[in-house]
Amino acid sequence: MKKRFLSILAILAVFCIALVGCGGSKDYSPDYVGDWELVEMTADSSDDAISADDLATLKDNGLVCTLTLNADGTFVIDFFGSQQMEGTWSFDGPTKGAVDLSADGKTQHSPLEFDPSTNRLAIIESSDTLYFARV
Repeated sequence: MKKRFLSILAILAVFCIALVGCGGSKDYSPDYVGDWELVEMTADSSDDAISADDLATLKDNGLVCTLTLNADGTFVIDFFGSQQMEGTWSFDGPTKGAVDLSADGKTQHSPLEFDPSTNRLAIIESSDTLYFARV
């Protein structure tokens, strides 16, 4: 009886360790909450791209495009003080997430990625990629 009881305790201990080890999924979103500034935009067409130098010139003239990621999962992109767009965002991994941008009654789902080597966020919209650096 005592041997059986110890066997059951050992099995329960293994299950407890396994459950603690699994832990569940982590929400990485809090790592990205805050303000970000557009530092580059690439596009299929060079006419549509905006270089880092062009953005620096705009910034020198008081024109900045910012991305604000709020803790409640919403975001606002302010395009040089002339237009704002809103949506929701999330990170489901340490470097991968998504944004849902609402404009003109439509929602566009786009990948959101963080590159630790450059410390930049990227919003990828079909052929365009907007790169943001933390402010």
